[in-house]
Amino acid sequence: HTAVLESEDLKKLPSRMAHTNKGSYGKLLIIAGSVNMSGAACFCAKAAYRMGSGLVRVFTCEQNRLILQTKVPEAVLVTGQENEEETLLAEQLQWADAVVFGPGIGTGQRARRMTSTVLAQSRVPLVLDADGLNWLAQSPRHQDNWVLTPHPGAAARLLGCTIAAIAADRVAAGPRLRPRFGGVV
Repeated sequence: HTAVLESEDLKKLPSRMAHTNKGSYGKLLIIAGSVNMSGAACFCAKAAYRMGSGLVRVFTCEQNRLILQTKVPEAVLVTGQENEEETLLAEQLQWADAVVFGPGIGTGQRARRMTSTVLAQSRVPLVLDADGLNWLAQSPRHQDNWVLTPHPGAAARLLGCTIAAIAADRVAAGPRLRPRFGGVV
């Protein structure tokens, strides 16, 4: 099924109910950022709050602590030493109602280990973005509980074609990606 969201569709979103609090609107875990890539984690956390998430945790490297606590102080920050990250990540995946994985995580060994942990242990809806999609292109799999958010370059990597082929008909890329990877594109 192919559908494209229009600006009118935003008016159909439910409004906030009276007498609620941040705990009423879900727990989102954002796994984002790496050394010198704090912006991806900041942008993602700010977007999560703007879209209505109640509780937001950002799992990132220790080097991003200062910038995240300055730019998005309302988010809970989870960092750890490299030797304890897998255990911390598994604990955070158990906490979350939904997960965003990939913005700015990079392509190194740390990101490879995180990808393995997230794909093996996440049991909640999962948004794969940015570097998360790059990892998916390298190790394709099909899953129904995720949302894929590729730009034309990522879509081209996922489909094994050129960016020009995607740019020629962006709307057609979704139906081509879905049978191969599942979920929502």
